[in-house]
Amino acid sequence: MKVVKTPSSVYVLYALAIVFLCIATFEIFGCYSDIRSLIDSNDLIVSENMTFIISYYLDHVSVYFGIAFLLYAAGVISAKLNEVHQVVYQMAEKSKDK
Repeated sequence: MKVVKTPSSVYVLYALAIVFLCIATFEIFGCYSDIRSLIDSNDLIVSENMTFIISYYLDHVSVYFGIAFLLYAAGVISAKLNEVHQVVYQMAEKSKDK
């Protein structure tokens, strides 16, 4: 049986997922600095505005984590479909030889 080669599109999807995870990390630091500046200027009291702080983080970061997850899942699905395709192709080649 031949070795199944992973298509380069899978690696591109994984690389894009890593890029979006990096963007999410930078966005977390950006949100932290925004919240920290509001706290330092006494415009925001943490104990009274926890809902705002959590929703601020989620609004700015969840999109990038979601896209990264979807890209990773697309890469995994693409790799699995490629494996299935290769196995079916090899089985068809064997049955054709008989």
